[in-house]
Amino acid sequence: MSTESPFRTCFFRKTFEAPAAASLTVNVSADTEYVLYCNGERVRHGPGKGDVSHQIYDEVTVDEYLEHGENVLAALVVSYASSWDGGPTSRMTATNGFVLDGVIYDTDRQVEAVHTDDSWTAKFAEGYGHETRSGRDALAGVDERVDGRRIPRGWTTIDFDDDGWETATTMAPAVRREDDDLWQQLPYRLVERPIPPLEERLERFDAAYQVVGTDEDTVTTLRNGDGALTVSAGESVSFVLDAGEVTTGYPMVDVSEGHGSTVELTYGEALFVDGSKTPQHVPERGDVQGHGDRYIAGGDEERYEPVSWRAFRYVSVTIEAAAEPVTVTDLRYRFTGYPLQEHATFDSSAGYDRLWNVAWRTVRRCSHETFEDCPYYEQLQYAGDTQPVMRFAGYVSGDWELGKQAVHHFDWSRDETGLTKSRYPSRIPQKIPSWSLLWVRMVRDYWWFTGDERTAREVLDGVDATLNWFYRRENADGLVTDLPHWKVVDWVPGWEPRGVPPGAIDGVSSVINLQYAAVLRDAAELHAAVGDVEKATVYEDRADHICERINETCWDDDRGRYRDRPDGDEVSELGNAWAILSGTASGDRAKRAGKSLVEDKLAPAAWYGRYYVFRAASEAGIYDELAPDLLANYADRLEGTDLTTFPERYDDDSSYCHAWSSAPLYEFLGEILGVKPAAPGFEQVRIEPRLLDFDWSEGTVPVGDGDVRVAWERDDEFSIEVETPVGIGGEIVLPDETIVAIPASEEIVTAERTLE
Repeated sequence: MSTESPFRTCFFRKTFEAPAAASLTVNVSADTEYVLYCNGERVRHGPGKGDVSHQIYDEVTVDEYLEHGENVLAALVVSYASSWDGGPTSRMTATNGFVLDGVIYDTDRQVEAVHTDDSWTAKFAEGYGHETRSGRDALAGVDERVDGRRIPRGWTTIDFDDDGWETATTMAPAVRREDDDLWQQLPYRLVERPIPPLEERLERFDAAYQVVGTDEDTVTTLRNGDGALTVSAGESVSFVLDAGEVTTGYPMVDVSEGHGSTVELTYGEALFVDGSKTPQHVPERGDVQGHGDRYIAGGDEERYEPVSWRAFRYVSVTIEAAAEPVTVTDLRYRFTGYPLQEHATFDSSAGYDRLWNVAWRTVRRCSHETFEDCPYYEQLQYAGDTQPVMRFAGYVSGDWELGKQAVHHFDWSRDETGLTKSRYPSRIPQKIPSWSLLWVRMVRDYWWFTGDERTAREVLDGVDATLNWFYRRENADGLVTDLPHWKVVDWVPGWEPRGVPPGAIDGVSSVINLQYAAVLRDAAELHAAVGDVEKATVYEDRADHICERINETCWDDDRGRYRDRPDGDEVSELGNAWAILSGTASGDRAKRAGKSLVEDKLAPAAWYGRYYVFRAASEAGIYDELAPDLLANYADRLEGTDLTTFPERYDDDSSYCHAWSSAPLYEFLGEILGVKPAAPGFEQVRIEPRLLDFDWSEGTVPVGDGDVRVAWERDDEFSIEVETPVGIGGEIVLPDETIVAIPASEEIVTAERTLE
């Protein structure tokens, strides 16, 4: 097996002395990925994802790994800088580099610096190779081809002799972004990691299938950690491991002896039957197809785990012994993900437990160093995906930090035109005008749900620059037209090419103009919040004008709905939803457009766009009429499948883990429980439950430093009990629209009403 690679992988080492009470915290980063070790123990993988002018560094405390006396820091660094194609698209890069900064303390006394300088040694990691993937798979990175025979044994430990290694070459001092150095020779500007470290924990596989070359009991004891699997010289063993759900982590294979033997791992988020991916769990006949890694044993006791985490439910394992037997002594994985905690709760008479669990698992699996569209195929943070997913994650966890980072990421992505990229960080630039608009909505949402006005102020120039890009493309009627770039909005059937709404290619799309109008109002709200009333008025006036023109050119009074373009007959759920969300449809028109969402056969939104259909139904006062069927459809599509996460869209060849499909999370908490902020950051709350066809519902939503608890039920009467953290008041809106005050000084408020 060749380990030639267009990428450079290097080992680095630094030995040092530490007193008995030593303390060491290091700041560390790399172009492009590093794995940091201390005295042979894996400490951290990084860095966080940014771009070259915002190179993220991680702060890592290594005290628990230090020994009295001689110690060693070691790092494995992979750089994708030497090839544009093939590295993870979300990892931005400029050149090969590694930086670490730290000082050893003995109580309050500085003992020794361990900065990256010529006291470090380095060696090119000849045993690390990579094979580029094809198609969509390539966006997430490369497959590893690692030859353990060429990896120095014990290189991360203090006993290793690195006398034959080179002295590390220093390039230039590291520079923080806020301390810019005019004489800096490198493009990097270091930025402290803005989010917490990823969660990691050891996990075991649930089951094994299709065992060939050995007995099932042996494989069972191996995956349970209770025994080993030995493959005789010249023989092979294969089997499929099942994690029980789509997950993300680092597969870990421990082997001993077997010089030249190979272990091949192939990862799948689902099984394939007759060449097609299936949502069914068919372990005895399904194949695992996709990308994977390969390791050649060095003949010693050694462990293989890939540098980057992998996404999988199923892992196909093939072990081929060479001229001597090889023993696999353990096989498990190290789960990893952003540390979102499930603080919210929800229960109801409808019994949507599986819907909740699948939706939340999907959000978690699409959250790592950034939000991601999907963990298996792309691992890219798209603004269109992130706008609703940030809300799903924040409502359940109370943690909005990943959303805050996304707000900044897309602001960083803007180029000389002012427009954001559609996905960022990304080595391959892409622009989607609709996604740039949704970034502005993301900023407004982040501010509204967190109350973080400072962050909103920091990106407000970017909001204005993005909206000015659209303003420059308004025609004489004040509508944006003939937009460049990819004009996708959603995977609506019939919208061709690839989710582009009618009129967007070479004319006026009412859908995109309505999004533009809605987002102008979002920007107006942001400017008003920071005291810029004049700018807020300008944006409101522009939104009003767009709405007037759409009403004049796209409203079909005979059928009571909006067309997708002025000169066409196409109508869609999203076109009418955005008419409501933008304020274009008001009064009687809002009711009629909302009714069309319930009663008419409009071009349907896909699972992504349904989030906006839900929001429009809430705005138009038809939520109780529309939401039951939409929620039931989510549940129905899970029935008869073994899906553990929500797919990207309805067809079987899409991603099977796509967080934009997790809208039920917000519907349960924000609509059925009815918990919404009445002031930025939930300083006050508004509780307006949607009863749908439920008999009762109860749950909690994390807000600030506490939880809002809601429990309601109905028979002949409607009764509700609301508990808020002390200091948070607001109001309850009852089904008959009666308003009951929630005093900030009281914790529990109850109300009852007779239902007509």
